[in-house]
This record gives sequence, structure tokens and C-alpha cells, in this order.
Amino acid sequence: MSGSHLKLARAQWNIIVCPKAPFLVPRCASIPAILPSKTRLRTVQSQARHNVAPKRVFEKKKPQSRSRTKSYPSIDAFEKERLEAKETLSTFRSAVARRDETAVLHLYPGLVERSLLSATDTFSLVEMLCSCYMQKQRFPGADGKRLQDAIDIVLDDMMHKRIPPHSHATTVFLNFYKDSKQFDQGKQFLSRVARKDEEYMTAPTYGAAIELLAVAGEPLSTLEEMFTAGQKHSPGLFTEYHLSPNAIVQDRSQPSVVPGTSMNLLKGIITARLLHRDWRGAYLALDTAFRLHAYQVPSDMIGVFLSERPLKESYKVFLMACRSGNIVDSSHLMTLLVCLADAQHTRNEPPSNAVLANAMANAVYAYYSAGGSPNILHMNALIRGVLGSLLSGTNYGETSPATHTKPQDHEQLPLEKAKEVLELLEVLQLSATTATFNTIISIAGQLKSQTLIDYSLRELKDRRLEMNEITLRTILNTAGDLSNTRLIETTWESLVEVSLAQSQRVSPENIKDWKALIRAGCKAGHLSYVEAQLSQHRESMDSGVAKQAARELQREVGRTLSPAPCTISNILPTHAEHMDAEMRELNARLKELGSLIQSGRVHDHFKSRIPMSPWRSSGTASSNHDRDIYEQLSTDPLQRELLAQTPPEAPFMTKTCFPLDELRYENWRSTNELMHDAEVYEARRQNKVEEAVAGGQPMLKYDRELILGLEKDEIQYIRSDPWASKDFMDGRALESAEQSRSSSTDHILRLRGITPERASILMHDTVAPLQGSLHEEDKSFASISA
Repeated sequence: MSGSHLKLARAQWNIIVCPKAPFLVPRCASIPAILPSKTRLRTVQSQARHNVAPKRVFEKKKPQSRSRTKSYPSIDAFEKERLEAKETLSTFRSAVARRDETAVLHLYPGLVERSLLSATDTFSLVEMLCSCYMQKQRFPGADGKRLQDAIDIVLDDMMHKRIPPHSHATTVFLNFYKDSKQFDQGKQFLSRVARKDEEYMTAPTYGAAIELLAVAGEPLSTLEEMFTAGQKHSPGLFTEYHLSPNAIVQDRSQPSVVPGTSMNLLKGIITARLLHRDWRGAYLALDTAFRLHAYQVPSDMIGVFLSERPLKESYKVFLMACRSGNIVDSSHLMTLLVCLADAQHTRNEPPSNAVLANAMANAVYAYYSAGGSPNILHMNALIRGVLGSLLSGTNYGETSPATHTKPQDHEQLPLEKAKEVLELLEVLQLSATTATFNTIISIAGQLKSQTLIDYSLRELKDRRLEMNEITLRTILNTAGDLSNTRLIETTWESLVEVSLAQSQRVSPENIKDWKALIRAGCKAGHLSYVEAQLSQHRESMDSGVAKQAARELQREVGRTLSPAPCTISNILPTHAEHMDAEMRELNARLKELGSLIQSGRVHDHFKSRIPMSPWRSSGTASSNHDRDIYEQLSTDPLQRELLAQTPPEAPFMTKTCFPLDELRYENWRSTNELMHDAEVYEARRQNKVEEAVAGGQPMLKYDRELILGLEKDEIQYIRSDPWASKDFMDGRALESAEQSRSSSTDHILRLRGITPERASILMHDTVAPLQGSLHEEDKSFASISA
């Protein structure tokens, strides 16, 4: 072969060389000199895959014959670069997992430049940055500017697709702007992301957007439009029907298989409706959630009702979630327990307080029976409730020495209750903390029980628990309640030592310490000691703290102190009998709680029902009437005929031992009760508003009596309850069965916003028309739902 035949153009070599067999090139040809760079690289990689040694490709040239071709990296170089990229990405993901913001911000630019991040990495990164920012904001003086700048950069990169977008990351951004109250920035981001495709916006994202705009104060009509748009973005078929009130489930005894139904979208519209006081719409949406996925209701959905609705309603919503087998977040249980404990101080009556203590025990029991984990914070709150049940108000009835209980009961009963709960902690394998005894000591002061205080101090020492400044302030306050001047002086000396050791100063600088001393001294009549301490530390104390302490002393001395709370020794015999019954029930519930955790068994909610009301006083209509209405509203004739022709399938059993069809019925019934309670509450609230307007006074932002309710008010409204199972109406005869059925049916349909015309369609002309006209708001909502 002549040399001229070898001098071919580079393009012609592409025809000669087979890319799958480059080793067949004539040996006389100089491949590095004629193959293009991409072809040569593919040749080298192909040879490596076939374990064929490249010939003449990587042969070293002699120094004197310089080649004009460029040098190319070897396979080892590519492999090394790939391994380095993999290691960098692994390091970045580890830093995100352990919340190492410094490492994350250092590695992020290089990963973006090399396009190594996935959509999941984007979501994890956004979640980590927003979480770290919100955590820093909890501490005063924390600088979050660095994280805020990083969040802005990541958001801009995602919007311009420098990093892969993720719809969950969009949801996190929207929640971040809501929680940090950056509403303007959140609206701007939403306006940008709303024009994007499903990589950015899905049905759950619409739910987060609705929450953001609801908290920002947007009108409900706008949010309802967004809810409709979010349903259209759901991937499933007939999503709008399945998320509507009074939709029918194909088989009530089996779990729903309805793709595309977003619980986050429902949570968003529930939040919006609650904030705009549309209680009916919110409860119907909650009913939809329990109908579709009874045991998969998001914990945050329950939390919204705990924060926005009064105690009677929020308690029932929480119990509904536990009965259905949902594991609610522990913080929501803590919120409920604190609210119940506050109710004890509002009522200030031992029988009522014992009822509320039982309600706290029931809530803890229901939480653990649904799969919740024992928590020492819950038990501390329960201790506060159990001991708080022994407190009574200052103006509680007429008492006389003859009606007092025995003195030993006054000292021994609080001690026995404290020991019972501490024993329960051991059964639950929880260790009592300093905060546990802080609670006991605080209640002991209100009970004026020196025995309980001495027991708490001994236990602190025996368990080797350190008394921090909070404990010492609590002891100071308790010593003031008991007028124990010696305990005031010794505790103050210990508090000064702790304070000086922490601040490295010569005088206590925390105004909380001085307030505790001043209040204890004023209650105990030990002002000379307080003034001596202020005089001793005045020169070395900060001038601002000294002025605050002087004002506090002047305020406490000039204040007319109210009488100390009465103790259990002042309970009338009739109330003592009622309280004994409640205490027996409380003891039984605490023992059941210990047995439940110790045995690891599951509580059978179907056979043994937990009271759904903290007062256990609201009656309901006959279950037969409710069942008939439910059957009519939740099935259609075709479905009944089909089910009659097919053999029945065993109902699905939840982990709380409830057949799913029975659970759906109970949740539907509880939702009707919730709407009834909400209607009564809103009427009472409206009366309060009208009274405030008539009197020219602003309405209290937090009216304890309105939010928590009073015993006499409960009885009053139970008597007007058309669902009452007993006849409270001054001995009037009960209605006939037919009249009772019609009244109950009308009441349920009205609460659910169903017009007579719509009722005849849903119930197939088997229900008599409603008597009377619906309210305007009922009509408007019924037209929307229809």
C-alpha cells in the first residue's frame, strides 16, 4: 500500500474506523494524528471495556520527534475525578444530615458548578437551611443573616434550574415564609412559582400556599379559589368529588384507594377556614380527612384545631385522632394538657378540678394507646393536674369547722397522690427530673402542705438532682405561701450562691431572683429581711436591676393581697363525696396507664370507649337515629344492591381494634357533635361581643371563661341541647320516637349545611323536608357543597 493511500482526510477516517472495533484500524495508520478528540476518547474507553490494550495510542514519543497533537487525560484521571465528585457529594449529604451549616455552605457552590445535586438533595438542603434559621430565631440576639442569604441564593438557583427543582422544596419555602412572618417575600415567591410546572407546584404545595396567605390575612374567597385550583393539580381522577363534603366511599369497611387526595391540601383549607371563623367548613373538611384516611390524618391537621378552637372541641378532635390510631405529635398533647391545667385554675372547685384531672389522664392514656411514646414532660403536666385537683377557690361556698375534713387528710392526700404518680414514672421507665419536683413544690405551696415540700426536698437530695435557679425560685415562692421565714432565708442564700457562680459578679443580676424574694417576703410578712438584702447589694448591683427591684417592692407592698387559696380541708361533705368518686376513677385510670405501657398490649377502643369530652356531660341522640341518617347519606341504592349480591368481606381492623366501617361511623357522629358544640360556642361568643359593644368596652382577647367554659354554663347549654339523652327540660315528657327522629335528622342536616332539596337527592326522598329555613350562611355553604 502506497503512502499516498494513507494520507486521508480526518472525515474519511470516520468511515473506515468502526467505533465498536477500533482495533481493526491498519497498523500503519497513525491514529493519534488523524482521529478527532471525541472519537479517540471513545476509542480508548471502548478498548478499556473490552480489556484490549490500545496499540500505539499511549506509546511514548521520542523527545526529538515532537507531536503536534494535544495531550488527553487517561482513564485513571477520569476515574479519579469521578471518585472525587462522589466523595464530595457524600460529604455534603452527611453535612446536611447533621445540620453542619458551615460545611454545607462551603461545599455548595462547587456542587452547583459541577451540576452534581439531585432534586432530593435540593429538598434536603432547603429543609436543613430553613430549620436551622428558625431554630436560631428562638434565641434572642442570634444572627440569622448568613442563613437568610444562603436561603435566598438556593431559592434563586432552584428558580433558574441551576439546581434541580423539587415540589417539596417549594412547600418548605412557603412554610418558612409563613413561620418567619416574611409574608411579602412569601407572596413574591408564590407569584413566581405559580407560573411554573409540576416540578414546582403540586397539590400539597397549594396547601402550603393557602396556609401562608391565610396567616397573611388574605380573604377566604381567594383561598377557596386556590383550594379548587389545587384539586385540579392532583394526579387522581374525581379528586374534587372525593374531597367534597358528604362524598360516598365505595366500601366503608376497607381502606380508601383514592390516588391524588392530598391531606396537606385539606390541612391548608382547614387552617384558612378556622382563621376566618368558618367552623362548619373546617369541620366538614376534617370529616373528609377521617372518611378517606381515618388512621393517616396528619398530626399538624390536629394541631390546628388545638390552637384555634376552644377546649371542649379541641379535646374531642384529639381523642378522635387517637381513637383512629393516629400518632399525634407529643407537643400537641402537651398543649392540651396545659390547657386542661389552666381550666383547673379557672374553675377553682375541687370536684370540677378532679374531673379535669381525669380528662388529662384520659388524654395521656389515649395518646399512649395509639402508639405514642412516654415523655417526662407529659407526666410533669399530669402531676400538676392530679395535685391541682385538690385546690379550691377563695370564695367557694360556706364552710365551718364542723364540715372540715380531718387534718391528716389535708397533709397525707397530696403526698399520696404525688407518690402514686412518681411510682407510675418508674413503671413507664421514666426518670423524674428537677422539673418534676419543681411542679410538686409549686403545688405544695398552694396546698399549704409542708409535708409535701419536705418530701420533695428529700427526694431531690436522694435522687442526686441538682437544684437550679428555677427550683430555688419555686421554693422561695412556696416558702412565702407557708410563711416559713427560715426557709426563705436559707433558699435565698443558696440562690445568691448559684447566681454569683454563673454571672461571676458580686450581686445577683437577674431580676427574676429579686422578684421571687420580694413576693415571698411580702406574702410571709418578712419585709425587713427583703429590705436588708436590697440595701446590702444596692451598691454592687446594676442600676437598672436596682430600679426594677425597688418598683417591684413598692408594687407588692401597695397591693391588696387576696386571701390564700383554700385547701382540701375546706370541701363541703357533698362535694367531698363527688370528689372521692372522681379520685377513685383517676386512680383506676393511672393504674390502667401503667399496665398498658408495662404489658405492651393495645387498648381495645371498640369495646372500651374513652370519654370524648373533658366534662363527659354532653348527651347525644339515639345511636339508632344517627345510624339511619348515616346509612342514607353514605350509601346509594346501586351500591347497596351491589354489596347485597357480593359476599361480605371481613372489615379492615385498625391498630386500635376498631373495624374501619364502625370507626368511620363514629368519626362522622363525633364531627356532628363538634359542629353542634361550635354552634353553641359561637353563639356565646357573639353575645360577649354584643355586650362589649353595648358597654363601650373592648372584648377581652383571651376570655378564659369563654374559651374554657364553666360548670354552670355547661349545664345550662346541655339543657337546651336537642341531642340530650335525658330530659332536663323541667320534667316535660319526652317527644315521641317519630318526633325525636325528625328533630335529630333536621339538626344533623342543618349542621352539615344540607338544604332540603339536596337532602332529598342525597337521601333518595326518604327524609322529610327540614322544618323552618336554614340560616343564610348555611344556605350559602350548602350551595357551594352541592
